Amino acid sequence: LTRSNTYKIPTKCPTCGADLIYKDNSTTYLYCSNEDCDGKFIGKMEHFVSKKALNIEGMSIATLDKFVELGFLTCFKDIFYLDRYKNKIINLDGFGEKSYNNMIESIEKSRNITLDKFICALSIPLIGSTTSKQLAQLCDWDLSQFIIVASNCSASNLEGFGEKMCLSLVDYLTNHKQEMLELSQEFNFIKPEKKKIKESVFTNKTFCITGSFSIGSRDELKEKIERLGGQFVSSVSKKTGILVVGDKAGSKLTKATDLGIKIINENELKDILGE
Repeated sequence: LTRSNTYKIPTKCPTCGADLIYKDNSTTYLYCSNEDCDGKFIGKMEHFVSKKALNIEGMSIATLDKFVELGFLTCFKDIFYLDRYKNKIINLDGFGEKSYNNMIESIEKSRNITLDKFICALSIPLIGSTTSKQLAQLCDWDLSQFIIVASNCSASNLEGFGEKMCLSLVDYLTNHKQEMLELSQEFNFIKPEKKKIKESVFTNKTFCITGSFSIGSRDELKEKIERLGGQFVSSVSKKTGILVVGDKAGSKLTKATDLGIKIINENELKDILGE
């Protein structure tokens, strides 16, 4: 922050005291080497209940921290059995009967879920909300198909998936398949209704977005283009059909130009969207 270059990178985890791992290749990482670190678990729980995943209300990081400290939460599945601790929770600072009931109601509501939200909630390294949706669509929103695809993932047969992402999926299924299957029993998986697709230049094409736009955020534009039949991918490759370019576009534009990929600017996108 100060650009003084005097800051010393910490070597021990502030939560559990384990060694920290530091890497500096194209990106810098600093993370705890202890897989059982409470800090890492709380981070995963925070993601598990977030809007991108289960969207459970009333579960702040402070609440999760307290629940883990008290032993109420030791794995993802425990969140569906917090009613065991009703009296203890109601008597906690900041809680009461009403806030407890609202939390439990939100937890029960989260049991009805689409496959992409479930995959995203698992905190599989390198697999975010966009790639989770790609996987769910590829597997026709079926968990058993996801297991087959993820267990045999390779960059050569999955558009938009790099080798590291595929290795992460294979590694997760190798080490956590049973745990995931047990967790899946808590859910009622729903298949989203197929949206009516308006024919456009994006129909049946993969597309990627780069830069900033005056007509909306990238997430908003992604949803609009998907309604026109496009399938979003997070990175540019020779299989990408269209790159949508906004202001201050980065390396994706250079790569798309080199590969001869069709490029659409914001004004062209406005015309296509009718905005």
